[in-house]
Amino acid sequence: MVTYGNLFLPIVAVLVDILVQVTSYRYDRGKRLGRSILLGLFTGFIALVMMELGYWPKGFDNIEKLCVTFVDVVIYIGFAYCYFGIIGLGISLRIRIINIALNHEGGIDYEGLANEFNARMLFEKRLERLLKSGKIRIANDFYSIGSKLILFMCRTSIMIKKCLTAKGSEFD
Repeated sequence: MVTYGNLFLPIVAVLVDILVQVTSYRYDRGKRLGRSILLGLFTGFIALVMMELGYWPKGFDNIEKLCVTFVDVVIYIGFAYCYFGIIGLGISLRIRIINIALNHEGGIDYEGLANEFNARMLFEKRLERLLKSGKIRIANDFYSIGSKLILFMCRTSIMIKKCLTAKGSEFD
């Protein structure tokens, strides 16, 4: 007979993910968010695997245990993706626009919002940070990927989103 107490293991694994991500990011003085997210994700996954192996000391001797473990992995990926989404809210353009409107007590008109938002300035700052961090590079006035890590993160995020929501982008 299988007990389902191990369904709490993904929660513990996500807590490990968050702890490692936050610690890594602070240790690195906030310079490498992407690397800290991946480190947390993989550490949490390893923690989940180790806890699963400890939970089933006799191994996966029947299909039910294997299926429950698979469900735990799916739950962990879902929780980790949600955490990644929460981190991304702070840099979301929607959230920035809402914060600008919120900071003006009586509201703000379109011109004021457009002036304060200044999309070109945001674009230039983002581009400068990407160049400085080496995530992209410029040669002969053409931009290209400078780090395969960012490409891996983007592809992984899209793959997880497709698995969880059956959509690759907001436009699907």
